[in-house]
Amino acid sequence: MEIAVMETLKGRQGSERVVQIDKYDRDDEKLFYRIYMEFCGKGSVDEMLEEYYKRAEARPAKKRGRKKAAAATREEERPFVPEPAVWAIFDALASAASLMHIGCESAAFGSRSWKEIVHRDLKTENIYLSEPDPTRFPNYPVAKVGDFGISIMTEAGDLLNPNGYNDEEGTMSWMPPEMLHFVDKETKQSNPIGILTEWTNVW
Repeated sequence: MEIAVMETLKGRQGSERVVQIDKYDRDDEKLFYRIYMEFCGKGSVDEMLEEYYKRAEARPAKKRGRKKAAAATREEERPFVPEPAVWAIFDALASAASLMHIGCESAAFGSRSWKEIVHRDLKTENIYLSEPDPTRFPNYPVAKVGDFGISIMTEAGDLLNPNGYNDEEGTMSWMPPEMLHFVDKETKQSNPIGILTEWTNVW
């Protein structure tokens, strides 16, 4: 499914916000495949956040003077991720979410035959950073969604959704409620609370 999803997204409007597949090798006898993807040389959002955490911990505390002086040095004392970088990441994730939902970045060009893609493992470790886009937030790396290893393609009336896809794969701390198993106290049966769709990606 990973290859099928990446090939489906490739070249579509908004696909610049997902990691691109170049080619792949597959060995059906050994049940093995290898994917060659674009290189995102800026690491991941998780690595970026970790770097800022380290900077904050390494910076020695300074004695507070007057309120004006404290306000003037606040940014130096508390090194946060720059706000434009946060907006750049949000912008990229919104584009990627729209692409997975309707097959393009803009609803005006959506396709009725599109099978919605649900990533099922969106987390900071799977959002990669590439070279800046000179047309959008040119001073900050482009965020790209990657690792579609457990993603699914679904549509209205999909009989496998949600029970067929609730296999407890993914990362527990990042799972939306519809990916978790809730057991009825009386029947002892696992009851899904909803299907996996675009809101699963947004979570």
